[in-house]
Amino acid sequence: MKRMASTEKFSLSFQGEKKVNFALSRNKSQDPREYFETLKNSPEIPFDASRKPIQGVLKTNMSQTPAGVKSQKRSRASDFF
Repeated sequence: MKRMASTEKFSLSFQGEKKVNFALSRNKSQDPREYFETLKNSPEIPFDASRKPIQGVLKTNMSQTPAGVKSQKRSRASDFF
């Protein structure tokens, strides 16, 4: 009984119909001969977990501040009056 209440709630919140169009003219498949030819040219597994990337994806921090140096405190309104 509890499930029906949740499905009713969902159906009430759904406003309109959603339409999906498939462009069948753009539906393409690879020729099996081409596929077998590519397998013959490169039979090894394309992913090698033992290899490491030359460069990491994260940027290095160019402006490194010393750990012991504290930045100045931000001025407050009470400092001006």
